[in-house]
Amino acid sequence: MRIWAACACALLLLSFAPTVAAATVALHVDSDGSDATATCPPEVELRHRIRVRLGRDPFATSADGAELRTRVVFESERAFLVAEIEARTASELLGRRRIVSRSANCEELTTAVALAISLVIEQFDSTHAEHDAPAQPRLERVPPEATAPAKRRAPAVRGPDRNRHEDHPRDSVAWSTSAGGAVVFGAAPLVDPALELRLAARRAWWSLALGGRLFAPTTLTTATGTVRTELASLSAMFCAHRSVAVVCPFAAAGELRGAGTSDRGTREGTSIRLAVGVRAGIEWRFGSVFGIAPYLEGSVSPASTTLYLGREAVWTSPTIQGALGLDWVMHFDGGRGRRHTALTIP
Repeated sequence: MRIWAACACALLLLSFAPTVAAATVALHVDSDGSDATATCPPEVELRHRIRVRLGRDPFATSADGAELRTRVVFESERAFLVAEIEARTASELLGRRRIVSRSANCEELTTAVALAISLVIEQFDSTHAEHDAPAQPRLERVPPEATAPAKRRAPAVRGPDRNRHEDHPRDSVAWSTSAGGAVVFGAAPLVDPALELRLAARRAWWSLALGGRLFAPTTLTTATGTVRTELASLSAMFCAHRSVAVVCPFAAAGELRGAGTSDRGTREGTSIRLAVGVRAGIEWRFGSVFGIAPYLEGSVSPASTTLYLGREAVWTSPTIQGALGLDWVMHFDGGRGRRHTALTIP
């Protein structure tokens, strides 16, 4: 009877033993107020995504009573979007981490942040459950030489690679191509529309590009006859990127072909056109692949070209030239260059 009574008492005590509940979480979302981060989903949407991933609602009604406190700040850095995540308890900082979207797509960045915070919550719950769960009853006798339980290990955060800068892309080069049109002043006898194609390779904040322009033929009529010109050029650019802004010093070389027709017949000639200048513009990206890039361009030609019809000079190229253009851009990296990292709590 005494044995049965002891078992009943043990079961009664176990029924009143405390259980381990999931930690309550506080979440605060902020941004740097830039145009790029204005497209990021609000805090309500981020909470919803975390609830969906966890299958429950981990959030506390008040931040003061939360066991785990998380903070997310969305920022714009050069052409990238960055999310700074911080996790802490009421008494200690668990760690900080960055998630970088190199496609500048805030929708994808928010999805990665929701996944990272969900993992932090699950690992935090798991860590507390291991140390706070009630001990199970054991029938065997504990030997005298048994060692004391190990000290609880403080949550650790996986640190960044010290030999790699946070903004250093995992893919060394991101490729893109663009096609568009421009209106050019001073390169030919008239204001001349042109078709432009370009291939660029970008790494971090800078890029190199090679491109070509094909100008529409122009016809200039004078009292003594007509002059028809055709121009094609190649250019090389070095571009610096900051957020959506792009500034590109460049050098260009082309061939101007002219044909003059008068009562004495037709005569043809060619001339080499050289120019150095600067292009300034912006690029708006639509998702991770496509973008649109309007720009202004100014250049200086070190040597002038003069077209003659007989002995009459009908046109001399100006020293200063300009262009106004619009390019459609396609990025081949498709967002593969961005890096997703998350807090880990073993």
